[in-house]
Formats: sequence, C-alpha cells, structure tokens
Amino acid sequence: MTKNDRLVLIGIILFTLLFTPAKAQQNTAEIKGTVVESTSNEALEDATVRLLSSSDSTMQAVVAAGIDGYFELNDVSEGTYLLLVSYIGFEPVYQPLQITADMSSVDVGTVEMEEGIIYLDEVVVTANIDDVRRFARQGRMPRRYL
Repeated sequence: MTKNDRLVLIGIILFTLLFTPAKAQQNTAEIKGTVVESTSNEALEDATVRLLSSSDSTMQAVVAAGIDGYFELNDVSEGTYLLLVSYIGFEPVYQPLQITADMSSVDVGTVEMEEGIIYLDEVVVTANIDDVRRFARQGRMPRRYL
C-alpha cells in the first residue's frame, strides 16, 4: 500500500467518523396493560392513561385505551413514575412504577376501575308564581334570567 493509498484510506475513515450521526445508546421501555370495569370486567374504551414523574407529577406521556381497553406507552426512559388511569364516572387508579435500564417492556396487567359515586346535597328549586305567569303571557324569558 502506497503512501497516497494510506492517506486516502485515513481520509475516508475520518470522513465517515465525523459525518456519521452518532446515536446515543439510551434504553427505553414500553408500558402496556388493559383497563376494565371491576365488576363486569368489560373493557373501558378511551380510558385516559397518564405517566407522571414521581418527583414533581409532570406528565411524561398520555394515551387513550383502545376499543379493547388495551394501552401502550412507548419510549419510556429509566426512572420512577406514577401511572394514573382515569375514566369519567370511575375512581382514578394510581400505580407506582420503577423503570430500570434492563427493562424493555413492563406489563401492568389488568387495571380494574371501580365506579365513582358522587353525593350531592339536596337541590331546592323555587319560583314565584307571578313571575311564571308574566313570562308565560310575554312568551319570552327576560334577559336578566338567562
């Protein structure tokens, strides 16, 4: 190999090293599971699944469960998290998670949600009969009552 050949080979190697994008090796994991109603075991489509940072509760990822209740959060970095699953009319479910560098997939299994009960105080509706009759004669509701 001549001196020029060596210089060309070294140039090619340097060019390749300098201009080839270096990708940092960062391990990420996926978190998957299924959301169901606890008594009937029916899938809860569109349940909201949030991944929160355990240190400050900032949202790291969010996804809606599919028609079969299945959800998957991808590219989750190593760390400590809180999985929050919510659905209208149901109590939220919190599940702590620890993702380590050697994990590629975390299956949280079946997340069972229980119906939430909201108790209200009594509601009292009152009306003045003279106002009702006047509104009926006018055929419209005054602006002050809208």
